[in-house]
Amino acid sequence: GTFSGTRDSECTNCSVGKYNTAAASSSCSSCSSGLYQPREGSESCLACAAGTISSSTGASSCEACKVGTYTASNGSVSCSDCNSGYFQSSSGATGCDACPAGRFASSTGRSVCDVCSSGSYSAAAQSACSKCNAGTWSNESSAACEVCERGRFSSTGAAVCAACSQGTYAAANGSSSCSDCDSGKYEASEGSSSCAACPSGWFASSTGLKECERCESGHYAEAASSSCTKCDGGTWSNSSAASCSKCPSGTYSGTGASVCRPCDAGKRSDAGASSCETCAGGTYSNSSS
Repeated sequence: GTFSGTRDSECTNCSVGKYNTAAASSSCSSCSSGLYQPREGSESCLACAAGTISSSTGASSCEACKVGTYTASNGSVSCSDCNSGYFQSSSGATGCDACPAGRFASSTGRSVCDVCSSGSYSAAAQSACSKCNAGTWSNESSAACEVCERGRFSSTGAAVCAACSQGTYAAANGSSSCSDCDSGKYEASEGSSSCAACPSGWFASSTGLKECERCESGHYAEAASSSCTKCDGGTWSNSSAASCSKCPSGTYSGTGASVCRPCDAGKRSDAGASSCETCAGGTYSNSSS
């Protein structure tokens, strides 16, 4: 731990960062990198503890690894960057921590992890976030995406699920699009999981309608119809009719009639007639009899 020159009258202690193991030495040796010696007159050097380094020779102290770096071994000469997907927010670290789910580190040597944006997600220890699949959504910093409820839908990378518009529906959870209501059906509300059948006397001629149309007089329609049907001869109807009514006796109608017409004088008809017939010989009839 000491040395002397040729003309020295006494031995001198090795300075900090140096050592000497042999007696009668004329010089001291510098501690190797990865080692240090904080005391004078030392016969050896000490290894830097894990989490610290000495990068040059002759060190009297060790330097702590900076944030985002680490060293797990004693006697290290350099610190290693944390891998992508990992971080270290403290100095003097012996390892790195995995980014928690919903966060990521895209590069090495990170002291913090970034937050996954809305519409994306990540498991722990990831270098990037993944977009939510169509039919799902997420808030920021999410570990997983949630499924859209019935009546709502989303495309890839969605932060929210959108409501199906009027005239459309989504029957299943996790839908990526909405379907048009079939002809004969309608949907007046947004965010619906099914369509309603047009009531009797009403119709929907095309798909994707938000309301049904009324059948005109002289026509009728059963529930869930895509069109109205003309009343047969001998029957009639008002508008929005579910069925046609028979003309009473003494009246008649052609197809698609909204009223029944009386027979002319000298003619007659039974109920439900599409035309009047001439009275037989020896009989007569006034109008509408």
